[in-house]
Amino acid sequence: MGRILTLEDSRDPEKVGTLCAYLAILARANIPVVPGFVIPIGEALENGLSNEILRYFEELCCESAVLRTSPFSHDLDGETLRDVKREALIDAVRYLKNNVLRRGRQAAILIQRNLEAELSGTAHTINPVTRNTGEYLIESHLWMNETVLGGASEPDIIIVNRRTGALVSEMEDEEETLLDAGQIEELFTILRKIEKHSAIPLSVDWAFDNQRLYILRVRPINKKTEERYQDDSDN
Repeated sequence: MGRILTLEDSRDPEKVGTLCAYLAILARANIPVVPGFVIPIGEALENGLSNEILRYFEELCCESAVLRTSPFSHDLDGETLRDVKREALIDAVRYLKNNVLRRGRQAAILIQRNLEAELSGTAHTINPVTRNTGEYLIESHLWMNETVLGGASEPDIIIVNRRTGALVSEMEDEEETLLDAGQIEELFTILRKIEKHSAIPLSVDWAFDNQRLYILRVRPINKKTEERYQDDSDN
């Protein structure tokens, strides 16, 4: 019996960590997540598992993959390796496993198809600046910005009404956003679907790849997120 899990079957956070468990919920609800598979917590990287990893990679039908660690808690930082080719895949898995062990932690490893996204960003199911629960705040960047999972660069920001999807933020007539009206509507629709699976406010990392929307990560909005926006609004 194989020891690797498909993303849809990665529902137990004690085996796959919170990142994978959240994505599994979305995948099973037909919300578009990036195709991938999971090496559960505690699996030893031996020859048999290495061969299984390579077989699953071939089924992704891609030239390279993104590897992410999935810790037990969203409060623990994960690590991401992007654009990993087949010949480097096993060494990349070993590198992540060793890093996790050096930190005295446990984490699963998520392996997904690498995206060459034209737009990416993070959406919040409340407005973290004002804590207004009637608004979504959506950040966007050009391309697959490495800070989507870290928040280090200055994004384009829009605010939409949580009930109607209409733009709330007041912009001058000639000011343009990175997202067009159709993409905003698509993100709004997906956020409404995601909210049905959680009773708490969420931050959702997303990307448009070849004009198709994918969800990359979902996690609860925490004090660190709110403090970052409060600091920005004070400057």
